[in-house]
Amino acid sequence: MQDKQNFLKRINKNLTNNFMSGTQNVGIAVENKFRANIKNDNTSAVTVALFSGHYPTLGLTTTSASGALTSVKVHYHDISELTKAGVSVTTILDDDTVKGPNDQNIAMSAADPNYTIRSFHEYIKLNPMILTSMTIHASNPTAYGGSLRLQKTNPFNRPSEIPVELDKFFDVSQFQDNKINISFVGSEIEVADDLLMTFVVPGGSEVGVTFRFSA
Repeated sequence: MQDKQNFLKRINKNLTNNFMSGTQNVGIAVENKFRANIKNDNTSAVTVALFSGHYPTLGLTTTSASGALTSVKVHYHDISELTKAGVSVTTILDDDTVKGPNDQNIAMSAADPNYTIRSFHEYIKLNPMILTSMTIHASNPTAYGGSLRLQKTNPFNRPSEIPVELDKFFDVSQFQDNKINISFVGSEIEVADDLLMTFVVPGGSEVGVTFRFSA
């Protein structure tokens, strides 16, 4: 409990607004980074697991015609294991388009067509990295009214979630309202195969999430 309280204090103290201004250190431009885009066509908000922890996510989508199986597609957004563990998400970040709560699309893809979300997740699992900051681009500023939720998962118990309130990083005086930058400097987060990170995407919104890691 004491460890959690100390971590929360460090998060609250050290997570500071950093708005990509011209005075910002140019080092941020050369950091290892990856951006994923999410488009929610549903009228309802959806919760996306940006990282799914240790839970298995492999699933199959099948199609058939005239009673015969015609195709099998492998995907990595099966939420059944997360649901069993009491984690409520709509989907898991993946290179795919899935149906949401209003039977409308949730489209997910890597911003750079030369890479995939799957390869990013696989690399992270094999090579844990230190997350130094995130940038969230949103077509709807209401996306900043929610929170990121972080949790280190294991198969023995479910540790408490740590919320990162996004509105603390939105400055009403900034010129642009379509992005915020979240700095974890001083409270860096190890992104590995046990990190669960969820994010709420409002209905009718497009969101881009850029992860930046120490080189």
